[in-house]
Amino acid sequence: MSRQFQTFISIVLLMFTASVSAGNLIMVRTVLPFESAVETLKVAIAEAGYTVLDDSLVDISLVSASFSTPKYKAIMLESRVGTAELLDRHPMLASFLPLRITIFAEDESSVLVSLNPVYLENYYPDEELAGFFWQWNRDIQQILSSVMMARP
Repeated sequence: MSRQFQTFISIVLLMFTASVSAGNLIMVRTVLPFESAVETLKVAIAEAGYTVLDDSLVDISLVSASFSTPKYKAIMLESRVGTAELLDRHPMLASFLPLRITIFAEDESSVLVSLNPVYLENYYPDEELAGFFWQWNRDIQQILSSVMMARP
């Protein structure tokens, strides 16, 4: 595993929670260059019934961490059930909502990473929430798979 990739994973883990392990991430690589991958991701998010809430370059000094790419975005998306309504009923999910997909360029391809929402079931064993976690997992898998399968 390259140092660049290890640094990226560390940053992603910090974005979600300090206790996330690599086994609790959903990760794909696409042959699409960064700009095309970002646009394809936005289309896949919309097709899955979600709304992109934020699309921003991550403002971290990646160069000082030996991360050579300036192409690194965190995309926040709102689920079919509004984030605000769900947080009203379950405020403890505030650290995990809105859902996030992180994308970065690596050479001529792109890598996309998201926390596996089913992981949250270990900390929030509620039947209502389990349904959301599993649905989000299926949706994120579908979104990332669409980007992974896309061709330039």
